[in-house]
Amino acid sequence: SLLSWLENDFVPLAFTDRTQYPSVVMSTSVYRLQDGTMHWTPRYVGDTQTSVLLGTIRMRQIRVQYSQACSIIDDLQGIVSDCFADFSEAVQSRLSWAPAGTGEHLKDHYAWKSANITEQRPIVGRYATYPGDGFVLDLALNLTGAQTRLRELQYWKWLDDRTRAFMVELNTINPNVNSFVHSRILFEFPAA
Repeated sequence: SLLSWLENDFVPLAFTDRTQYPSVVMSTSVYRLQDGTMHWTPRYVGDTQTSVLLGTIRMRQIRVQYSQACSIIDDLQGIVSDCFADFSEAVQSRLSWAPAGTGEHLKDHYAWKSANITEQRPIVGRYATYPGDGFVLDLALNLTGAQTRLRELQYWKWLDDRTRAFMVELNTINPNVNSFVHSRILFEFPAA
């Protein structure tokens, strides 16, 4: 599955030389001459370790509502009870939806966030243009925490039949060529 690939292949490349990176916001000061400063090392990403990750890696999904703007063919009426349409603004789901039994620490990922909260821009895909809002996961700053959260979300079916788009967004700088890059990776799941 996509979350398994993220957990086992993608995330380890984001923690190439260390398994944990301290958060700058936990430091009392960013100035070296004051007490309470933290040792900072750049977080190189990728197999070449030439780019530094700026901030966290954000993952976001766009979902559709149950049985809206779609229909079930007559032959399958008794077998299938719900249908899921292709994405459009009219059928986008904005409802919180955590499955029963989901841990409290996960429920924020099941709550819809508007674009002014996510601060993300729309992204154009092959099947639709997806807004900057959605259901968000900001990866932890340590390998174990990031992999554990992805494993938990896979277990609680964070991505399912209603998911129409999944984005991975990150910012890097390559100090060798003094270049900033904002990467947006889009996975689309059109209706079957």
